[in-house]
Amino acid sequence: SYVRKSTSSDINILRTEKDINIRWSLLVIGLIVVIMLFIFNYFTQSFIPAAVAAVVMLFLGFVFAAVSGYLVGIIGVSNNPTSGLTVSVLIVVAFLMVGLGMHGVAAIAAVLGVAAFTCTSVSVAGEMMQDLKAGHILGCTPWRMQIGDIFGVTAAALVMFLILSLLHLGDVKQVVGNEFDRLERSGIITIEYKGQNAELNGKVYNLNEVKQMQPERTLDAITKEKMPNIGVLLSSGLIAGEALLGLLFAGLAFAEIKVFHMFDKPEYLVSLICISIIGFLLVRIPLKNVK
Repeated sequence: SYVRKSTSSDINILRTEKDINIRWSLLVIGLIVVIMLFIFNYFTQSFIPAAVAAVVMLFLGFVFAAVSGYLVGIIGVSNNPTSGLTVSVLIVVAFLMVGLGMHGVAAIAAVLGVAAFTCTSVSVAGEMMQDLKAGHILGCTPWRMQIGDIFGVTAAALVMFLILSLLHLGDVKQVVGNEFDRLERSGIITIEYKGQNAELNGKVYNLNEVKQMQPERTLDAITKEKMPNIGVLLSSGLIAGEALLGLLFAGLAFAEIKVFHMFDKPEYLVSLICISIIGFLLVRIPLKNVK
């Protein structure tokens, strides 16, 4: 029962070693690349940078998915280097976009698109490798598990899109509502736009006009979102930096290169001092930037 008779062009393969036909996989990959090419071209309004982004997305997605799958399969899901690999993609693609003369919102959209695709492929690769490892131990059929994972990823993507949109808009409307209440209590009926849209800077709007704007535009018009954005950026950088250093130290350990360290057994007081300094900087830098 463990042998599944193949077509005349194939050899007999154990049922527990049968994957989805590679031709179907390549067809779907090609379709995804074409779709992403159109998406990148829509944001960049330039075919060459869009094509470069699509090729880089395909190559890095394949390589990093293999890295993630190997580490998770050998060690465990807690060792999935999603943050480090995603930041590496961000750096590589950002340099490519700058080299191609891209800048502004178009370049940012292309960089984030490639990073999002790679991050997703890395995460899914690790999750599927865990499934396949457990399935192999139990004697499951790989191609059936892979089809099940496809349905699972599709369902999660559709549901999470709605959930993330709801959380985002809910957070925006809550901040906007609180700010409107504060302005009305203060007797303020007009505001001057000082947001990120240069075309609107200096224009004066009454509160009713502001309320008719899109939620994100309203938020940009009536608050100092620069401060929390800088704080989030710094925090994200620290998290990603820790992941990158983890990859660096792992490489040094593999090469049996000794690393200088100041303390064999650091005292708690030293750790508390370092954490306090980091906390001070995370507050001080955003406040300083918004003056």
